[in-house]
Amino acid sequence: ADVDGKIAQLREAGYQVHALTDDQRRAWIDAAQKTHPAILAEIGGDAEKIYAEILKAKAAFKAQQD
Repeated sequence: ADVDGKIAQLREAGYQVHALTDDQRRAWIDAAQKTHPAILAEIGGDAEKIYAEILKAKAAFKAQQD
């Protein structure tokens, strides 16, 4: 996906897009990840199992890219 192009489209459409520093991005990720257990518990069913598989697949993909 052309992220820069999509961001440009959003800005052209009048949306304000904030560029985060690496530290800000890490803080955002850390804060968001803390909410995952509660969200998964609320969803219920196999949500935790599915989420674990997603994380496993993401890690495998990242390992291929390195």
